[in-house]
Amino acid sequence: MPHLFLKKRSTDFRIGIIMERLAEWWLNMGRKQIDNSVEQLCVKGCLAVREDIKLLQRGVVLPEIQDLDESGRRLVLKELESIMAVYGDLCPADRKIRFR
Repeated sequence: MPHLFLKKRSTDFRIGIIMERLAEWWLNMGRKQIDNSVEQLCVKGCLAVREDIKLLQRGVVLPEIQDLDESGRRLVLKELESIMAVYGDLCPADRKIRFR
């Protein structure tokens, strides 16, 4: 009987490892999607990103994030807000114009 118990524990352990790896893979895939969405939005430029942030805050689903679920969309918004916080109120292009 103890042998059966050890065999079951061993199988449960292997299943646990497989589930952990699957969860890790799933999180990495989601992270890549979020990073790709942020990159697609950022290439549009600073002013466009500021407008996109306003739209995202109102719940608008932009084409660049339509494949993400609600939590993914919130993460994209959070990332964009963090990136844009570096620039303060002015975008780099605005600063060139303002300080010439």
